[in-house]
Amino acid sequence: MSITNEKSIRRVDLDVLERLLLVLYKNTEEKKTNIARSSKMGYDKCALYLDVLERMEFAKKNTNGKNILYSLTSFGINYSQKIMNDKHQNDKIVFTA
Repeated sequence: MSITNEKSIRRVDLDVLERLLLVLYKNTEEKKTNIARSSKMGYDKCALYLDVLERMEFAKKNTNGKNILYSLTSFGINYSQKIMNDKHQNDKIVFTA
């Protein structure tokens, strides 16, 4: 019998995933601590969401010496660009009565 002590996310918050994608898009390659700080998240929660992004193949983990760095895959880059374009288009929408 094996006992695991892994934490997992019960409900994935898409806004959090989007925020992480945009941080990685702007910073290209970053350590987990810096990603958590830039996205205004706790370290543990950030680590869980980075695992989700890896499983979705949006992000990948790279080793540089003793540092573990995260970056976007080509799929993650394309999706991040789409998010930024959509946000830019929404900024231009003017509602009139």
